[in-house]
Amino acid sequence: MDAASAQTALRQHPGAVLGSQQVVGWHPDIVETTAAYYDSSGALGDFAPTTWAGCNVGATPGSSLPASVTKVLATATAKLGGTQPDLLVGVASAYDALLQYKYAAEKANSISGPDVIKVLNTITNKSFSNPEWTYTYTASDHLGWIASNNHICTVTPLGKYGTPTIVADK
Repeated sequence: MDAASAQTALRQHPGAVLGSQQVVGWHPDIVETTAAYYDSSGALGDFAPTTWAGCNVGATPGSSLPASVTKVLATATAKLGGTQPDLLVGVASAYDALLQYKYAAEKANSISGPDVIKVLNTITNKSFSNPEWTYTYTASDHLGWIASNNHICTVTPLGKYGTPTIVADK
């Protein structure tokens, strides 16, 4: 089989590669994108313990999330009827965004967009819902999330609310 035919076969039957690796007992370390949290980690089978993914928030080993974050996650989990993929990222990001807006609006004593933006652009290395998650805004960086907040996390097992565990920074 030539290389082009082999590549076509792999694209059409990716499970065959995974199955072949399992048959011979090879368990490579796998690093995925954040999409790993939206896929079923159960599909990884015995590859799950050696699979990690990039994550921007997670639980640091040996520590627990702040009570305010846990309360929000518990409420979201109850409303959704169970944990959802990457719940921590979605909920924590929205919660932090609201806290940042509240902070900026209060400091500006206004809800006017330009006034709020002026205050947001003064935020440097400030945390809101969790002291480990810090934000820095500038006139050219409106996301606020600094690169040092990106980590490598577990794909499985996940915490009570689908929370990944941070295993390495960067």
